[in-house]
Parts: sequence; structure tokens; C-alpha cells
Amino acid sequence: MFAMLSCSVTAVYPQFPESDGWESVLETLLSDEELTADALEELSDMYESLHAAPLNINTATRDELSMLPFLSDRQIEDIHAYIYMHGPMLTLGELQLTGSLDYATRQLLRHFVYAGPPSPQKERIKMADVLQNGRTEVVARMDIPLYLRDGFKKGTYLGGRLSHNLRWSFNWHNRIRFGVSADKDAGERGYDFWSPYLFIKDMGVLKELAVGNFKAQFGQGLLLGGGFSVGKSMVLSSMSRQTQGLRPHSSTGEYGYLRGGGVALGWGHTTFTLLASRTPVDATLKGDTVISSFKEDGYHRTSLELSKKHNVTLGMVAANMHYSFRGLRFGVTAMTESLTVPYKGHGRLSGV
Repeated sequence: MFAMLSCSVTAVYPQFPESDGWESVLETLLSDEELTADALEELSDMYESLHAAPLNINTATRDELSMLPFLSDRQIEDIHAYIYMHGPMLTLGELQLTGSLDYATRQLLRHFVYAGPPSPQKERIKMADVLQNGRTEVVARMDIPLYLRDGFKKGTYLGGRLSHNLRWSFNWHNRIRFGVSADKDAGERGYDFWSPYLFIKDMGVLKELAVGNFKAQFGQGLLLGGGFSVGKSMVLSSMSRQTQGLRPHSSTGEYGYLRGGGVALGWGHTTFTLLASRTPVDATLKGDTVISSFKEDGYHRTSLELSKKHNVTLGMVAANMHYSFRGLRFGVTAMTESLTVPYKGHGRLSGV
């Protein structure tokens, strides 16, 4: 028995997981055939940001843990209940004592959280620390097709065959984020879509500040912001949960975002959000006086497609107030929006 125990091997996991193999973990998280290209890019950006700035499991709020789609509401409640009953976690090995976290979920969670000191105070923002410890990233992608589309054969496409995009971003602990994304599809003439953004959160009373291109969702998304569309997977069931409030639009998706600014102020358990935007959209006009349909594919390869680019502006003003306490959320949202060209006779919409 002594010889057997001496020859046994015990796996020891580090407090901060190694970055080796992160690409394979990310591929596993995104392995859903029903994800659209825009959803895949946005979800990948979210995972990358959380991996670069992991959460302290002992101080992470419900909303922060809800940003991880693979965690269920029951698992989040069990994590908080364990910390409340037994005190702060000393190592991530205590995750197995929560009850509802299986082995696979615990291994995924290790890439996004760590067991740190249970200090309830957020780290103060210091410009020297932001510049020194902020993460700057430049990502470029180019697609080279091995076939020739009909638009190139007939000469109707205005640009070259290559499609490529460029993204530059800066991230400090997910509390200060800014950057710009540019995209060119195959057949388009130069970069036809630019997405600049600035996002700041958790600065005292200032809970969130978004400037440039951003997204917003409140409640179930019935009035404002249904989130991006994905397949029938666990991501779909949790996406409405984790996208509450404001967030930057850092992807190259050319539809479903707002352009303007929004601010969220919080006192205790109550948060008030106000936003305003004027977003250019593509549309098919009937007689230049009425919108017959909206164009959502983002392609501007031919003269006809280019004539529909940003020919309508959607103006929006919205406000939300909600109260959150121990997993319960009560709120109300009011919104009014108008189009520079009426859509089938309707130029202004509002709702509460």
C-alpha cells in the first residue's frame, strides 16, 4: 500500500491558470455550428476580454458572473451561498464544494476567475497604472477566396477580391476600454465600415459610460436590445441575462448597434441609465419617400448596394431605471425613436 501511494500522481492546479492551451479552450467555447459570424466574433471578443482580466471569485457580483454564458443561475447562486456560509475561497479547488459545478464547468471557470483577497473596494483608477498594465491588442484578418464570384466575372463588383478587417483595442481590467474596428468585404472599395468606441465602468457613482458605437439591453430586450442572434444553444438561453445595460460594440458587425452615447449612474441598489443615438442604417427606399425594407447584410459591392448605404438615420432617446437586490430586478424602460424617412408610413415609435 505504501509503494502504491508513493507511485501515485496527483494533479495540482495553479491559482492563475496558464495561458497555454487557451486557444483550444476558446475553440471549445465557440464550437456551436449555429453561431452567426457576427455572434461568433462578439462572443469571442467577450471571452478574450474576461480571460485577460479575470474576476475575483470572492468579490464578483451576480451580474459579473452572469457574463459567463456557461454558468447557470443555479451555479451562480451556489457560488455566492458557499462564500456566504464558509467565507472567502482560499483556492479555486473549493469550487467543487459548491455542489452544482461539474468538473468541465470548473475547468472552464478557472480561465476567467481567481481566488483573491475579499476586499469589497474596487481598485482605484490611476493613470500610471492604466498606461502600464493596460492591454493593447492589434488583430488583422484577411480572407483569400479560391474561387471567383459571379460579380467579379461580370465586372459588377467595385472592389478587389480580398476581404479583410483590422481591430485595435485597449483594455484595462475591463473597466476602461477603447479602440476602433475597420472592415472591408470582398468586392467592396476600401474600408467601408468603421466602429470607434470608448467604454468606462465602475468609477464610483458612474456605473457605465459608452461613447461611439455601443449596444444596450434592458429587461428581456422586448423594447430595446435583444442582443445578437445565436443558435439554439446554452449561449442563447443566457445571452439576455449577461447583456444587461450598456456595452461597447467592438466587433465588425455592421448592423444592430447604436451610435452616440449613454451613461448609467448608480446609488445603492438603484441604477439610472440615459442614452441617445443617431445611427445610420441601410434601407431600400420606395420613391425616396418611404422605406420598403431595411438592408442588414452590410454589403456595398455594387453601385446599387452602395446607393442604399446609410441613406436613413435612426434617432433614439431612451431611459431605464431598475432596482436590484439579491438576484431580484425590478425596472422600467422608456424609449422613443424616429426615422428621417418614414417606414411604411410610420416615422416615430415610442414605448414603455
